[in-house]
Amino acid sequence: MFFLVGLYHGYEKPCDSNDFLKDFIEEARDVVINGVEINNSNKKVIIHTFCTDAPAKSFILKTKGHAGFHSCTRCTQDGKYIKNRMSFPFKEGGYKKRTHDDYVNMTQELHHVSTLSDLIHVPGIDMVNSFSMDYMHLVCLGVVRKLINLWIHEPLRTRLPNWKIKQISSSLIHLKLYIPNDFARKPREIEFINRWKATELRQFLLYTGPIVLKKVISKNVFDNFMALSIAMTLLLRPDKMHDKIINYAENLLIYFVKTFQNIYGDHLASHNIHGLLHICDDYRRFGPLDLCSCFSFENFMKTLKSMLRKHEQVVKRNEEKCKNEMINTDFLQDVILSNEHCDGPLIENTCGPQYLRVEIKNKININTKKTADKYCLCDIAVAPPYGALGVERLRSCTPSPSPRLCSRMRRASSRGRSPTAVNQFTTHVRA
Repeated sequence: MFFLVGLYHGYEKPCDSNDFLKDFIEEARDVVINGVEINNSNKKVIIHTFCTDAPAKSFILKTKGHAGFHSCTRCTQDGKYIKNRMSFPFKEGGYKKRTHDDYVNMTQELHHVSTLSDLIHVPGIDMVNSFSMDYMHLVCLGVVRKLINLWIHEPLRTRLPNWKIKQISSSLIHLKLYIPNDFARKPREIEFINRWKATELRQFLLYTGPIVLKKVISKNVFDNFMALSIAMTLLLRPDKMHDKIINYAENLLIYFVKTFQNIYGDHLASHNIHGLLHICDDYRRFGPLDLCSCFSFENFMKTLKSMLRKHEQVVKRNEEKCKNEMINTDFLQDVILSNEHCDGPLIENTCGPQYLRVEIKNKININTKKTADKYCLCDIAVAPPYGALGVERLRSCTPSPSPRLCSRMRRASSRGRSPTAVNQFTTHVRA
């Protein structure tokens, strides 16, 4: 659930982040120290994390931007200017990690632009670790897009011929028919990479990329890509992982950074490539990376934009929306069934109405009329305790490509064939 706590308007970016955040800092300090009264009970408030991209982070923290020599917010590595690019070549053993005290004491003065951020006056905020690396900007819009652009444009030793680029695009288009509605977007041609949204890049990294790239790009390039894909798949799992698995994901990212430099050159080891070395620290602190990314907030931007109307104020529309949600909460349906039919087939010892479509809590949407949406959960047990539905549990088992996808899915046969998981599921629904 999202609460709008600040909305700012201007025709240009503010000059000073302390002026920009002044009201927020005063209110945040008050609620963190004194808590919030809800139903005659004092609730403690904790600021969990700040999700920003690299420019916004440097603006808030008043530190060097991503093109600066001392721009890494997590360690003290100095950048190198190689072939007219700011690079952060990998070093065995790494560099000293920054701490909150290092920031407050300005231990590395070259890391700071001017004064400190006034956020240091808000209790509980770690000025280093409370700012997540945000895999949406760092990995999806940063690293994955960079890789694809390198395959299309430069350098010559890794650039793909035009016929291979068309082959990848053709494979992506062919997959459109099989992409379920859990994904926000369908695949597009790789030639339009600069127009791809973050959700498309995430889909390519986790799902379609390993399929369409195999046997098309060279083995060392494919292995490099797969190291990133597997590592991110692990770090996006919704369930908490064992330390050994986290360390394995971290070693995969180290391998990716090292082999990336060998394949593409040290000069292309940018701020984003270097940031991969620190992203596992976010998992250890916050849990699965979806809990500290900008994806959910970017999705909420659609709600705010829809409130923009002539002669109307966003704040008032948002207040009305919150009130309506509170009023209608008791009437929300967990399960929505539609397209009733009696054409079968039915599994043994079952009866009652059948449905072609079922939507559960706005997260799972099974539609047997569409090829891509004839999917169901792997881990599903039929039992009476779950309200009107014969479902005992729905457990997540893979990282979600979108907020609606919560488990690994398998293909179910189309309507009219032998009984499948979809049929078993729909026939156990009681009107």
